[in-house]
Amino acid sequence: MTVSMSMTSGRGDSGDTDAIAAGAARDRQAIFHETILPLIHSDKDKKKPAIPSFLIDEIELGPKLGSGEFSSVFEVRSFRLDAEFNEGLGEEESQAREMMKRCEIFHNTGKARYALKHLKDEYFARHTQDEYIQAAT
Repeated sequence: MTVSMSMTSGRGDSGDTDAIAAGAARDRQAIFHETILPLIHSDKDKKKPAIPSFLIDEIELGPKLGSGEFSSVFEVRSFRLDAEFNEGLGEEESQAREMMKRCEIFHNTGKARYALKHLKDEYFARHTQDEYIQAAT
């Protein structure tokens, strides 16, 4: 999930950690698009997002698949795409979201194709913004 917002704090002592993490993810995604994508894609593919943006309400989570010191990983059961949010995105990102929706389940097994890594709130509270972003990626 990525949602655009500005960053205000180097540590997670105040504010909504999900919103701060989402803003940081959007910022890092932009850096990724500018620096890494040109190295791994042809010219026609450079503008495609590596991972499209989703609102947290668009993601239906399943059971916890695992947990570590800094994060937990959950199965993504399905995506419930928000048409209004989708309108604000570019055509390519909208298509990528729709493709992920179409492919959310493996056809052969009926099992979920995607997982979501959720960093624990305690991690953000004890680490700098850059350390948090590094852990998220």
